[in-house]
Order: sequence, then C-alpha cells, then structure tokens
Amino acid sequence: MSLILAVSMTAAGVVYPVTDAALHHTSPIMIATLRALVGGVLLTATAGTAIVIIGVAIVNHPRAEPPGVDLTRMQPAHDEAPAPPVSPVS
Repeated sequence: MSLILAVSMTAAGVVYPVTDAALHHTSPIMIATLRALVGGVLLTATAGTAIVIIGVAIVNHPRAEPPGVDLTRMQPAHDEAPAPPVSPVS
C-alpha cells in the first residue's frame, strides 16, 4: 500500500506545479479538457496494446488435439463424397 501512496504523492507533486503554471496561460476548463484528452489517448493506446498482445498470444497458442486425431489431415464429412486423389507433381 505504501508503494501506491508514494506513486500518488510523486504524481501529485509533479502535477500541481504544472497546473499552477498552466493557469497563468489558460483557463481551468482548458486544463481539464486537455487532461481528459491525454488520458483518453493513453487509455486507448494501453487497451489497444493489450488487445494486440492477447491476440498474438491466442494465435500463437498451440492447439490441443484430441488423442488419436490428426487435425492436419482434413477428412470429408460423412455426407460428402471423398475428394479424388491428387497425383504427386514431379
């Protein structure tokens, strides 16, 4: 819990002087709007990165095959006619 408090206090120590300096050049509503926009961009970038990482992990995850089943050989369904044999190319 003390780590969270330390990070919060450090962030507050950085944010308050910046806000004070910004108030000399703009209005509080502009500061709030800018903070919201920057926060939204950071959250979107973070979420987008997480989605990409999860997607890559899913795509690269080895699939578990049931015992005795070879998923690399496609078998026709029972109601389909078997495909004609393919001759090897020399």
